[in-house]
Amino acid sequence: MTSSIHDCQFREPSFAGNFLADFARYQTDALSPIIPLQTEEGAFAAEVRLHTILASQMQPKKVAAGTLSVSDVVNASSVTAETNLPHVSEDLPLEGMDAIIELGVNFRPIFFQFKVPEYVDGSVKSVVEYKKALVAWPEFFRMYLRCRGFPNQHAVLCNLQNRGYLTTYATPNFWKLSDLQRNYRDRLVARSCSYFRPMDIGQILDGKQHHVSYTPESSTYWRFSDPSTRDGLRGTHETLNRWMEESPSHPLSVEGIQKVVKDLALTATEEGFDVTFRDRFASIGQAIYELASVAMGYFNCHTVIQVIKK
Repeated sequence: MTSSIHDCQFREPSFAGNFLADFARYQTDALSPIIPLQTEEGAFAAEVRLHTILASQMQPKKVAAGTLSVSDVVNASSVTAETNLPHVSEDLPLEGMDAIIELGVNFRPIFFQFKVPEYVDGSVKSVVEYKKALVAWPEFFRMYLRCRGFPNQHAVLCNLQNRGYLTTYATPNFWKLSDLQRNYRDRLVARSCSYFRPMDIGQILDGKQHHVSYTPESSTYWRFSDPSTRDGLRGTHETLNRWMEESPSHPLSVEGIQKVVKDLALTATEEGFDVTFRDRFASIGQAIYELASVAMGYFNCHTVIQVIKK
């Protein structure tokens, strides 16, 4: 066989934007509301969007006149090669929504690090694990882990997971732009990915380059330069839903979000970062904006919150 290694036809920001929009759209239909947090939007806009979704999902009769529904929010922009999550304008009325938070709801933070893998078909004779893998896998994907230098990003994510937060790599089971566009249209982006929790892969502290190789057809994946297999740890969309159900939740309040922000900041400090962050918030919007900023700035993670009725 001839060897062939293909780069993905889309970049990480495009994959992340399409994934988050699709994930929120699907989960809002099926389970508790999912709200992707955006570091590029202001605190006021973040709070308006949060209130809008909570109102439309949990107390439809209290949505103020002229307020967008959740379907308006998630369908506000069409998919492109560089999709951004839809924004809610800052002139939306908040009258009658302040009481929504007082209903008593929790939130569950989910931290995604998005990976765009290489696609390998044929045989790569110079790399021993590929030859072994190809006995069972004529085609597979290779996801690189950032383990060299400072920060050891994989180790940072392992420690975030050890704090009790759902932290996972998300990587596509496809590599063509046309597949990304089709999966978004059919609401299949999140369902067409593999998920790997960092601690399931294990801590890597040798300072060398490592990767995970996987195929959607198998629950076994190959890890590290010296190949080994792990059974049952390549997560699917159903696995991700189970991880979410098993993860702890926190009060959806300024104080509850503030606790999570401080926990993330402490974790980053322990990893050697010089951490600066806001620790006093005037509103929930400010708090969730800071949560998204800390997660992206020190962990390179996109933050999603799942809202749960108590």
